[in-house]
Amino acid sequence: MSIQEAIADLYAETGVARPTVRRAIVRLNDLIRALNLTCHEVAGLTRDVASRMLAERGSLQDEDGGERQSPLAGFLYAVGDDGSIFVEERDPVVRRRFSVAHELGHYLLHFRPLLTQLSAAVGAPVEALDAFPKMEMESDPDSQPDGQIVLPLAYVETHPSIMQLPPLAQMEVEANRFAAELLMPAPLVLELARHYGAYFGDDNLVWRLANEMLVSRPAMRWRLRTIGWTGGHSHLNGRR
Repeated sequence: MSIQEAIADLYAETGVARPTVRRAIVRLNDLIRALNLTCHEVAGLTRDVASRMLAERGSLQDEDGGERQSPLAGFLYAVGDDGSIFVEERDPVVRRRFSVAHELGHYLLHFRPLLTQLSAAVGAPVEALDAFPKMEMESDPDSQPDGQIVLPLAYVETHPSIMQLPPLAQMEVEANRFAAELLMPAPLVLELARHYGAYFGDDNLVWRLANEMLVSRPAMRWRLRTIGWTGGHSHLNGRR
């Protein structure tokens, strides 16, 4: 499934209205709730903190090794058709929204399809998680540090008919691109850019569009470049 197809299916499944010129901010909270996911903002988020919070509810058996104390921007725990998303409470709102959208991308593109099939095959719920590290503001979703994904690979190997997942690094890129495309849909960005481009120069246009869509300015500058906006050149082609 492509990212565009996943986003189209997301809106069809949830019935949540897509963003418009009049209301350009994606309704992330409504999308999350409609999918029966929960979202938590936690100060000092680490894999260990999120795991302990889940364990208190009897939800997680996270015994895998790896880095557990590093600061995180986001954390996803998924089991069957349910899941919980955690984000760092002290991050700026635009950072938190990108983290939520990143984890939602993992859930829809990678975790839910696999876990639903595996749970049916083994006759019991199967769990997976993603730990999304802290990073600089999301200026280029294709060049961010890899997260720490823990998947039930043993189940996949013993059930060859179950779908195969892409490499972990590729899944991270796909989750970042999903976040960018969900929060900044190309047709809407271009429509807003054409409207405001008559009034604002490059830097001010980026600022205006970022505010309209509640994303960071580096992310919006990257988005304008990648979707081929040609209304201005001096700052969108590499300068910040």
